[in-house]
Amino acid sequence: MKTNPCKLPLWIFWQGRKKTNKALVALALFLVSSISDAAAIKVVVPSDVYQDYLLFLAGRDPVSIQDFSGAHSRRDVVEVALFIQALRLGGWKEPIYFSKVDSYQRTMRLLTHGDVVASATTMFTRDISAHPNLLETQPVVEKGQFEVGLYLKDSSPLLQGATPTLSQIKRLKVVSNKQWSVDWSTLEQLGFNHRIHTTKWQSQVKMVDIGRADALLAPFQASDDMSLQAFGVSLKPLPGIKLALQDSRRFVISRSAIDNRRVFLALEMGLTELKRQGVITQAYQQSGFLQSKVADWQLITP
Repeated sequence: MKTNPCKLPLWIFWQGRKKTNKALVALALFLVSSISDAAAIKVVVPSDVYQDYLLFLAGRDPVSIQDFSGAHSRRDVVEVALFIQALRLGGWKEPIYFSKVDSYQRTMRLLTHGDVVASATTMFTRDISAHPNLLETQPVVEKGQFEVGLYLKDSSPLLQGATPTLSQIKRLKVVSNKQWSVDWSTLEQLGFNHRIHTTKWQSQVKMVDIGRADALLAPFQASDDMSLQAFGVSLKPLPGIKLALQDSRRFVISRSAIDNRRVFLALEMGLTELKRQGVITQAYQQSGFLQSKVADWQLITP
């Protein structure tokens, strides 16, 4: 008789996160290999990330990727590849389809309702914890690792002269999304009183481009000047200044979706192995997210 992990109590899967042992690993391998009748799954990904992900792949099998650098590499793009690699390493053999969305709010709605089983890009732990219907993996980005720049239009006067003072920086009009609770609260705690809310990433980029906002927060990029190229717009980081978003990031699984526990188990196993191999750190370094060029920049924290 085959064992169905969807019928097992959830504590079995959580115990593996607290203490790894040979018996649990053996059980996990048995559960993953014992099921042959599972259907394909659907995972959610932002539309712009998916487009760049296809360009990043350039026809390659995501499982075989060892070099995560390239013109279309960035944090969320390489996370999609890491998500696929982790699932496959964890024993997931069925097809994986993408549901493309344009807003964070819709992403959370799809996950909460179980319309998709997981997100192929990570989320901050605080945002996941706010929704009891969501299940989180082990950290992929550890707390303290997430550093971002203040990205301005490349013609901004602030990029031409000396680095402005902290008081001048805090007077900037910064566009963000209230639903990104860590970003928004960080700006608030740091004293950025001119915050502009919009729900779509594309809108944020466009608002900086046309001058309705002075800057936005973005991870550092892999390009030589760390510039951000998106939607036909070029933005550059304010030199010498970086901000810390103090939270970890994890992949998220819907508790309401079919096969949620199997996906959770496969991701946990796969992520553990990718960490052991150093692949996650390598991917983030090659994408520019873990950026050595800003090591000596002034870090502003709440």
